[in-house]
Amino acid sequence: MLKITSKFTLLITAFFLTYLYAPQSSANYAHTIALKIKSEPLRATEICSDQNDLLCEISSDFQPLYTGNHIADYQKEIRSYGSNPAEMEFILINSKPYLYYVFQKVKEYHLPAQLVFVPAAETNYQAHSISSAGAAGLWQFMPATAHEFNIHMRPGYDGRSDILQSTDAGLHHLMASYKRFGNWLLAMAAYNCGDGRVDEAIRYNLARHRPTDFWSLPLPHQTKVYVRNILAISAIMTRPSKFGIKLPDIPNRPYFSKIQIKQNITPSNAGFIAGINFNDMKKLNPAITDWQNTLNTDYTLLVPQSKKEEVLDRLSSIDAVAA
Repeated sequence: MLKITSKFTLLITAFFLTYLYAPQSSANYAHTIALKIKSEPLRATEICSDQNDLLCEISSDFQPLYTGNHIADYQKEIRSYGSNPAEMEFILINSKPYLYYVFQKVKEYHLPAQLVFVPAAETNYQAHSISSAGAAGLWQFMPATAHEFNIHMRPGYDGRSDILQSTDAGLHHLMASYKRFGNWLLAMAAYNCGDGRVDEAIRYNLARHRPTDFWSLPLPHQTKVYVRNILAISAIMTRPSKFGIKLPDIPNRPYFSKIQIKQNITPSNAGFIAGINFNDMKKLNPAITDWQNTLNTDYTLLVPQSKKEEVLDRLSSIDAVAA
């Protein structure tokens, strides 16, 4: 009997060791990690103390956005990003020219650092994005909402795609919704589906004596996924290597600088004289829709920070820089 029991014990031990150390698919691995972190607080546990690393500083500045333990509610989104590291890396690489500026504005207004990932949920940080409904830019403004938040649109220039204007407007949009609802998850939800739709969901639950937090409201499925995506990206950012995600190197310093150009200089000529690759100019200045004609007003041109002095010298030599 003792020998049989010993053999049985060895077989059971071998089985569990085989299961424990068996290779996992990326999807199963992401699921395992999602389960592991579902009771852990959202804070930077893996990265880092490097003040020169922008992603490090952002993740170190995360704030609690809700009470209670709800990580289980967005495990599906965590698994989706975690099982496809290339998607997360794609978003972060896209964000490289803009992320420092967005984060500085978030800090200036004393907002939660997680809001830097709203453009990730909106457009994967692709500044030239235009939706099928006609929303444009990193922050996806429709013309009417752009007007409400003082974004300028004129021939040759669409301020909805202007990195400076749209970021300021997007954050003010979120702040206005936060002031209305008193909750950042509801503010993000309202950014996606509108304040009126969130109000309607709150009234629906109040009439039925139900909770009115984000997790309980009957919001559109797209809106729920939208907010959960922002939370999932933030959660993964605190533990990237556990999902096999290699964070790109994004220095914690300005990527671009702004120069005022006189109205009689076409954007195309300004870029050519500045000696900057046209694709780089378009990446930093997606609001300019007509590069060949003058814009009938002085305008701001964003140029790589590393080339600012050289660009100023070149443009000043033809009296192109506005006071």
